[in-house]
Amino acid sequence: MLFKLKHIILPIIICYPFIISAQKEFELNFCKEGISVYSKNTSDKNHIEYKGSITIDSSSLKNAIQILTDYENHKNWVYNCKNSSLIKEDKNTTHLYQVCNATWPFKNRDYVLRLERKELENGNIKVDFKSVPNMISNKKELVRIDEFSGYWEIEKKASKVTITMYGNFNPKMRLPKAIMEKYSKKIPLNTLLNLKDKLTPEIPK
Repeated sequence: MLFKLKHIILPIIICYPFIISAQKEFELNFCKEGISVYSKNTSDKNHIEYKGSITIDSSSLKNAIQILTDYENHKNWVYNCKNSSLIKEDKNTTHLYQVCNATWPFKNRDYVLRLERKELENGNIKVDFKSVPNMISNKKELVRIDEFSGYWEIEKKASKVTITMYGNFNPKMRLPKAIMEKYSKKIPLNTLLNLKDKLTPEIPK
């Protein structure tokens, strides 16, 4: 692909079996300036599940892809991402290592993701990702996230492009339900707001 779509990812920010069914249960929680964030009631108190999307002009697609594939700079816009590095890649598969910040007194988290690019029949591009926790050794100063899967999807409609992010992961933290729900909204909202800032050219003073 022209813009190397095989590299599109996000830490974020999770369980293939229920990705399709989970989407149907989401409700729109926030919608402003091209950014939508969804929420849902879940009985799984150990997982954080999130979904969000951003709609941009098709003319911004190339720039968006460049930002998404600039791994070393993910820490500058992906929510809570502290470090990100490419492990290996082949034609349609990429392996990525990331570290994310955790609030005190918790240790920072890390994970390895296997990303697989697919071109769908409708012309959309989808990148599924899933954690592969045993690919590299654990680090004692970090907590390894071993349950993490989700996707990025790029949908073209006329002069607009919608980029959707979905994820579901076990943060390995004992947190109240209200806090878990808070993060399920903060992850996509902050990530997409930061992405939008990156896509918006600065106005000279």
